[in-house]
Amino acid sequence: MINRNNQYGVWTGYFAGQYSYDRLKNFACFYTHFFKTQPHLSDEDTSLDGWVATPQAQKLLTALVIDIQNHVLSVADFALPAHDIRQILFKDVAEGLRFYQMENLQGFKSTFMIPMMAHDVGRLLEGRFFHPNNPHENWIPHSQLSYLLLKSILDKPDYKGMPQGLKNQFLYAVAAHSGGNGQTFMSRAVQTCDRMQLIGSEGFFRALSYVVCLMEGQIKYPVWQDYKHDLPDMKDHKSVLSLLEYFSRNMRENIGDNHAQWQRRIAIENVAILIMACHDNKTLYQKIFAPECNLSGAYSVRKQKIADDVIGAAKDLYALYSDTYPMLSSQYDVTKKIFDLLQSPIGSAKLTNTMKIQMSSALGVLMADERYSLYQAICFSERLRSQQDECDRAVIASINKDTYPDFIKQIAKVASDYCPQMQPQELGRADSTPPILIPK
Repeated sequence: MINRNNQYGVWTGYFAGQYSYDRLKNFACFYTHFFKTQPHLSDEDTSLDGWVATPQAQKLLTALVIDIQNHVLSVADFALPAHDIRQILFKDVAEGLRFYQMENLQGFKSTFMIPMMAHDVGRLLEGRFFHPNNPHENWIPHSQLSYLLLKSILDKPDYKGMPQGLKNQFLYAVAAHSGGNGQTFMSRAVQTCDRMQLIGSEGFFRALSYVVCLMEGQIKYPVWQDYKHDLPDMKDHKSVLSLLEYFSRNMRENIGDNHAQWQRRIAIENVAILIMACHDNKTLYQKIFAPECNLSGAYSVRKQKIADDVIGAAKDLYALYSDTYPMLSSQYDVTKKIFDLLQSPIGSAKLTNTMKIQMSSALGVLMADERYSLYQAICFSERLRSQQDECDRAVIASINKDTYPDFIKQIAKVASDYCPQMQPQELGRADSTPPILIPK
């Protein structure tokens, strides 16, 4: 049974109260790094498959899922925009279940859904420490906080009967999910699913929240550096549009032979949003898409040309909707639209007044044509997000058969509370996904 009281909030507060921030930062860094360097992981341990198939295992795995869900729900008030309850209990879960179904995972590999659900719980502790005087570059990496929180659960006597090898799989997948590709199947599966929320409509709205509201960055595409020929590393982006471009060109290699079809769909949507953000703005288009326009210049490794089939499909998708949105938009219209879209989904974190001021400031520096193009991209992304949420809702609703493991059904059960219940008319003209993007 899910317990929504504050006992887990007190437990999270333990980390906040026992250590100063700098001490916790050193503690988290040392123990996470030490764990990741230990040679204690193997994808070839067949004994884990046997254990997962036992009734005892299913009982323990289900109890662990409930434990994690209890924690997430009880500290929901700490959630920051971009990494909130909607993301952890709905979007993360839906993407994980999609991968689980499409790749037909069996045995211990199916339990990747547990670190998939838990890999961002550190974001809630991150929210516990959020303060204007603690700059983003000083934050403790959330993967390390997630590792500490999950380890504190797995170390409980309740899970004494769970093989240490499986616990280590969970912990490594959480600790290694940020950055370069992990060394195990479970870690790669978590990363693959997690990265789908960096791009497309979800990535666009998350970037608006994270880059602007938390990092005090901008929406505007940078004009003070030679972004036409080069892009900075991911961590150095302070622009929503440049970050989406970076992921359009520099997504790390992911896994999933069948899931790759879905990955391609979201990659196409991401490029289409960028094209829409250049709507009727030829100068901006030629800067973002300089390699695709065959403009002369030496392009860096981070500004390499987007694959022809992806850019072609993105242009087709853009063309379907390029004339369907309002022609005029004041700064007030755009600001109100963004605030509504960031805060309206079930489980979304609310924006503080400071965050709203920062967003208004980021919109205020846009020229009229830039603001108009942005508004087109926002409306377009809203439509794409509605389509994707409907797909996610269907995936979660499909976990209703006795053939699914109990712990998987428990994950889907709580996720269903955060699924948008949309009616077809809410999707407007785009009440179905364009055929060119439907995974087979």
